[in-house]
Amino acid sequence: MHKKTIIITSHAKLRIEKGYLLIEQEEIQKFTLNDITTILVETTQCSVTSSLLLRLLQEDISIFFCNEKHQPALSVLPIVKNSHKSGILQEQIHFPKRATKRIWQKIIKQKIANQMEVLKKVGASKTLIQEMNKLRGSTEEGDITHCEAHAARIYFGHLFPKDEKRHDETPINSALNYGYAIVRGKISQVLILHGLEASLGVWHNNIRNAFNLSDDLIEVFRPMIDFLVFSNVWESEDLGKEDKIKLLSILQAPCMLNGAKTRVVTAIDELVISYLRCLRKKSAAHLKLPTMEGAYEFTHST
Repeated sequence: MHKKTIIITSHAKLRIEKGYLLIEQEEIQKFTLNDITTILVETTQCSVTSSLLLRLLQEDISIFFCNEKHQPALSVLPIVKNSHKSGILQEQIHFPKRATKRIWQKIIKQKIANQMEVLKKVGASKTLIQEMNKLRGSTEEGDITHCEAHAARIYFGHLFPKDEKRHDETPINSALNYGYAIVRGKISQVLILHGLEASLGVWHNNIRNAFNLSDDLIEVFRPMIDFLVFSNVWESEDLGKEDKIKLLSILQAPCMLNGAKTRVVTAIDELVISYLRCLRKKSAAHLKLPTMEGAYEFTHST
């Protein structure tokens, strides 16, 4: 069944009643929770009851609140009473350095592989693909030779040549940032649900970042977001409602995991579970990373 993405853009009250989500505006709208995947609140003139927030967490429904630039800035995360949390924290702290470097190597190699899939789908030359593949094969433990950065310059230079500078304010960058924020928020939610300390990253280690681990794990999903952005037309930095619905759909987009087709939202959960297994086994060998090969059917809009 196709699940709904709900976007709130004007004054509203959201509450739960008899298992249904009620949206009170000029008229009252009623939704069954089973039909919803994500709620996006774009206005500050919206109240959400605590009972609804708790129920959304129970039902694994993501809710995001936007800032004044209409970019996702806040998601609701659980405080989990996980009996294993203390043990998991110790495993994160004492995880072998060599295994940490190998995990980062695997993440970067798969990220570059997914970038190669994007480039193939957009018609990049064989020479360009071969250059990317060489970087992938050269990626060492901990990516000490910065193959990720070299690949990114090649990749973005071909994919978005007019928007090559990622920090410029352009429609493409606005769409990319929006998609990244949605996936990052979902990863953070899943990490906390499984009792992990999200501030303890594999490679990212900013002491002011509470979600370093989210920023590590999102890397393999970034090319999927990039391709979704490439496959649509973005005319303005101020994304419209339909634009946001397209970007929110990334959580339900297809990918491959262990040779089987799945969805990004499921792959996130499986990736986090596999990372927990790595911690317990003190090895990078158990990490399960999603791939794009054979999964994506997006077409470029004209």
